[in-house]
Amino acid sequence: MTTQSTEVQSLVFTVNGTAFTTSLAIAEGTDTQHKNVMELVRKYVVDLEEFGEVAFETRLNPQGSPTEIAVLNEQQSTLILTYMRNSEIVRGFKKRLVKAFWEMARQLSTPPALNPANFSRLQLIELAMQAEQE
Repeated sequence: MTTQSTEVQSLVFTVNGTAFTTSLAIAEGTDTQHKNVMELVRKYVVDLEEFGEVAFETRLNPQGSPTEIAVLNEQQSTLILTYMRNSEIVRGFKKRLVKAFWEMARQLSTPPALNPANFSRLQLIELAMQAEQE
């Protein structure tokens, strides 16, 4: 697995074919305290909900305490990042996150490669016949 693929997976994940990131990923990527990112999300939740429902989850942090996080789609995360100050770190993270969303979209739109070893002879003949008819 490449570093780029690893970063995409750590920044962006999918649920039912839709890509998301979390307030925690944004906080870590922008070197901002998570509570400050959550304050922005809460302050502008009405703005964010113009782009879909904002989901909130409770997860255990490394210390074992529950932490509330926001799950944001691409538009919501882009919007919340525009509300942050454009430091060098924030700008760099914005670029990485945009690339991660684009890469995830590319992965979701690319059909899986067909492996002839996984097909029966009959399925291979049917594929060949369909290709010939086209």
